[in-house]
Amino acid sequence: MAEMRKKQATINDVARRAGTSVSTVSRYFNKPDVVGKDIAGRIEQAASQLHYIRNRSAAATRGHRSGTIGMVVPTLENSIFAELIEGLIAQLRQSKQTVLISSNLNDAGNESEAVRAFVEQGVDGIILIGTEHDNAVLHLLESRQLPVLCVWNYADDFAIDTVGIDNYRIGYEAADHILGLGHERIGCIFGLSGTNDRASSRKNGILDRLAKAAQTPPKEWQTESSYDLRSAKTIAHNLLVGDNRPSAVICGNDIIAFATIWAAQSLGLSVPQDISVMGIGDFQGAAEMTPPLSTIRIPAHTVGRLSANRILELVSATEKAPPRHLKVDFEMRIRRSTAPYHKAPYHKDNI
Repeated sequence: MAEMRKKQATINDVARRAGTSVSTVSRYFNKPDVVGKDIAGRIEQAASQLHYIRNRSAAATRGHRSGTIGMVVPTLENSIFAELIEGLIAQLRQSKQTVLISSNLNDAGNESEAVRAFVEQGVDGIILIGTEHDNAVLHLLESRQLPVLCVWNYADDFAIDTVGIDNYRIGYEAADHILGLGHERIGCIFGLSGTNDRASSRKNGILDRLAKAAQTPPKEWQTESSYDLRSAKTIAHNLLVGDNRPSAVICGNDIIAFATIWAAQSLGLSVPQDISVMGIGDFQGAAEMTPPLSTIRIPAHTVGRLSANRILELVSATEKAPPRHLKVDFEMRIRRSTAPYHKAPYHKDNI
């Protein structure tokens, strides 16, 4: 038992083992880039040999950085957010930073609690998804002068730094692809746009492009769904059942598109012969669907990597500067779930 209670290694022990000063070791852990590679290597080796663990919370209390970034995402169920987080972690790791992740469970009301917990833990900065946030959250961060970055939705007029894609343009291009295939009977299943700026931006882009072509869908063909397969499948089923149905459906994201394909197939409809389906996101599994899903690729890993770089710049800044907005390009991924419109063949039962 006595062996298990050995004295924990201190920063002084690391400095002696590495053959350098305590201040240099401290500087390395707080700002690794300012320490030479040879000394940094010796410090890393000494810390590993001694099983030294930094007390980041104590350092934060003394006014030093904690080396942690807090991030609140809507959900951990979507693979695209996992890709975003991986890109963020991979880039932060290069600067010896870590990230704490919390989910608001697709309920914006939970965000305030998560942000407050991060502030209490002494994080150096916070990353939020989108640009729509409760005023209490923004006031808290401003009062603490804590660096904050909003990612996923590019907004060049937002008062906070953003890194993301132009979701309005994504919606516009998705609609443009369907119109280019000659479809005129077009249905839409958007994401819930009430508290989701990404969903509302895509919705506006889709509807603006359809209106420009004088193809605005009737109200009953404009629906919204949560990003839940079961709910989306029910909504898609109701849209497609019966003879009066669209020839193409534009979906607010790939989860809704997956559900729409499955709903169509359960009704005996063929995709894309009877109905074309367009998604957004290029989620994991989109290319392996039957048929493979036409969608718009959002480079989540790139957004994560660039977000890591920007939040570190904000954390290191010595004075507040005007917000910067970084736009990340998206890519069309046209596969086999969309096809040119063709009229149903003549049959006396169709008369």
